Parts: sequence; structure tokens; C-alpha cells
Amino acid sequence: MKRFTQKQKDDLVQGYLQSEIPCTEYCKQHDLHPNTLYRWKKQYETKPGEQGSFVEITPAESVLSGNKQNTYIEIRTKNARIQIPVTIGNEQIAYLFDLMGLAHVS
Repeated sequence: MKRFTQKQKDDLVQGYLQSEIPCTEYCKQHDLHPNTLYRWKKQYETKPGEQGSFVEITPAESVLSGNKQNTYIEIRTKNARIQIPVTIGNEQIAYLFDLMGLAHVS
């Protein structure tokens, strides 16, 4: 059984995510079992704050408060759930991501 370094595992997962071929074909090309790749992919996606990881940001439902409508961006991580008013700027969002140890796109 071949041993892979963490960097090799991450590179293979990134290659798979960027490819447009089915998992079974990708695994055959790289002499991997699909279950192994899926396990590595799960580990890769759950690493907090690793370079190359992404955070899903989903707009929460609008909440009516009197005559005023409040809309929030909700950020969920493995350990936290944060609601941020949409009036927050990109710099404040980047600052929050840095505090949480998460990668972000400017």
C-alpha cells in the first residue's frame, strides 16, 4: 500500500475538485480507491483555516422588524454560527474571517 504525505493528499483532492471527470476515472488515473479520495476530500474540507479552503456564505431570510427590513449574512463553521447585517463592508468581513482563521477572497 502506497503512503501519501498530507501535501500529496491535498494536491490530489484539489486536482479532483478542479477536474471535470468522474471520481472513478480520476482515481484510476492516480491509482487510488474512490473511498480513499472521498475520505481525504472530507478531511480537506473540514480543516479550519487552511489555505485553499472556502467558507460557504448563505444569505439568511430577511426579517421584518416594524417598517424596517433587516437582512443578514449567516456564516456557519464547525464551531460557530454568526449573523452579520448586510450593511457590513468587505473590510469588516475580511477582518472577521481573519479572526475566525478562515480563508477569504477579496
